[in-house]
Amino acid sequence: MTNVASRSSASSRATGQTLARAGIATLLALAAPAISFLPALTTDIHGSGANVTFPHGYPLMITVTIVATVIACVAGALLAGRSALLAIPLGLALWVVIGFAILIAGLMLSNHTHLAEWGIALIAAVVAGAATGMPVAAWRGARAA
Repeated sequence: MTNVASRSSASSRATGQTLARAGIATLLALAAPAISFLPALTTDIHGSGANVTFPHGYPLMITVTIVATVIACVAGALLAGRSALLAIPLGLALWVVIGFAILIAGLMLSNHTHLAEWGIALIAAVVAGAATGMPVAAWRGARAA
């Protein structure tokens, strides 16, 4: 049995390491869906009349984006442990907003711009990244405790 009156405090080094690992997990989750911007996967995004194209096909673009996001979220979860339960959603939150905005813009501009498909790819990547990264972070946090 433990003494309730005992005080234990985390060292500043442990807190710093935890924050650094959580920051890296956030950056990984934040950067991964950006792979869909690569010119090899998605082109013609610039300008006011964006006509997005997928040079090697939409299935390849969505697959690469989802796989990169899943790998980044799992790596962040393994690195940050329990801290990734907050870090991963923070990193992916921006992409949910961007994905929905692009989806709505694509639906409003009609389907010939392919913006709607790009929005769907970003939302799918966020869902897949969270669905794999969060359980790994919970498992890693439970294992460390």
